Amino acid sequence: MTTLYILVADSSQAKLFRAEKPLKTLEIIFEKDHIQGRQKRSDIDSDRAGVRNSSTKGSHSFAGDKDSHKHEEEMFAKSLCNMLESEYKHRKYDGLILVAPPHFLGFIRQHLSKDCMSVLVKSINKNLVKQTETELIAQLA
Repeated sequence: MTTLYILVADSSQAKLFRAEKPLKTLEIIFEKDHIQGRQKRSDIDSDRAGVRNSSTKGSHSFAGDKDSHKHEEEMFAKSLCNMLESEYKHRKYDGLILVAPPHFLGFIRQHLSKDCMSVLVKSINKNLVKQTETELIAQLA
């Protein structure tokens, strides 16, 4: 029997399910909210660098190069990948399915280990994090 892990996530929350193949039921084994994924960039950057007026033309920003919101999303994706890697090393699953909106799925794929990529069965680039288990099963079939 093949044990599947199904990660359903977006930038603000993640759910990890376990299922056996053929897919009939889902057992939730992990759920995490990522509050920073719901915040506006201005809230995340509340302590960001300011802007200084110049005696010459225009003004100069002291802000960093990387968008803080995207950085938060990427760090959340990386933490999920670390968890998947740990579970894989403990032989908790044989196959992996990823479900996330395209931009977040890109972050997950970027940080997913080679071992986890080797057991990737399917990727679905949709935001299904608010779907019921029945609706998810229908999408995964």
